[in-house]
Amino acid sequence: MHIIDILKGNWRKKSKHLKKKRKPWTKRDTFYAILTLVVTFMILVFLSKTLKNYKEKQLADSFITIGVIEKLKERASKRKGVEDRIFFYFVKNDTVFHRTYFTRPGKIDKHKIKVGDCFKLKVAKRDYAVFEPYFDNRIDTVIDKKQYKNHIYNTIFHRMKFE
Repeated sequence: MHIIDILKGNWRKKSKHLKKKRKPWTKRDTFYAILTLVVTFMILVFLSKTLKNYKEKQLADSFITIGVIEKLKERASKRKGVEDRIFFYFVKNDTVFHRTYFTRPGKIDKHKIKVGDCFKLKVAKRDYAVFEPYFDNRIDTVIDKKQYKNHIYNTIFHRMKFE
């Protein structure tokens, strides 16, 4: 620091980041920015098509079975709003699968669904996910899950609720 700067009142040390000027935008920077946008867009398109094809394959490889409602949660809270949760179980190859179906609020009231009702379910063969319950077609039958030894639940918390 010079004596002249001190006499003029500029006695503070100037910081380094104020001294640096921005580099001008070059053609190379523009090229990399455009390349990044194009690659990101291509990845998003690829992932969306893959997900769509996955869902179509799952629907094609599905079967219809009878599901029994074991618990209902009307207007259960989730991160953004509410939803209805319907807990099903169905039997496949002497094993009881317990699954959860999420739907819009008000569907339980609209179809007058009760615990113990039986409906047709469209289930994926690969991971036994419930695709579509047919709530309009109520079936008069009783399936007792206690007579089966093998039970498969979604999560351990799901298991703790029903045992």
